[in-house]
Amino acid sequence: MNDKPMLRIVILYAGFDAFARAQGKLQRLITEANTGFDVETSSWEFDELRAFPQLRDRATEEVLAADIVIVSTFAATELPLEIWTWIESWAPRKKGRSHTLVVLVGRRRLSSAPPPLLEAYFRQIAEIGGMEFLSAEHQATLPTGSAGPFHDRVSGA
Repeated sequence: MNDKPMLRIVILYAGFDAFARAQGKLQRLITEANTGFDVETSSWEFDELRAFPQLRDRATEEVLAADIVIVSTFAATELPLEIWTWIESWAPRKKGRSHTLVVLVGRRRLSSAPPPLLEAYFRQIAEIGGMEFLSAEHQATLPTGSAGPFHDRVSGA
């Protein structure tokens, strides 16, 4: 029997490059941190959720159960209206436990900065859901397995 607590992570992403970026970041964090957790991950692509609305219910269940939700997109990517609406439907339901929303906004050009409106939007979503908000500008650490709330930090890639 395994006595390690479960750390549930859901990756929401816009395209393969955004998924690869989030998965790579997560793998580095898991490798670098000697966590006392078993890690369970799932992932959902925004276009898939838009094209198949019936998948949103299952994705919502996973997001609501997740300790960490990672949103990975690129500055130039515009999320479909259905996705904004879907995110706003589950955000208030996240309240009541320690949760973290991590936002990775990739840059396709070295000179482009993450759009302040996109970051502000996800900050507001985190506030609505009572989640800690972290963006790519924060330093990365995973929980160590000790009891109590954890504070994940994600560094830019």
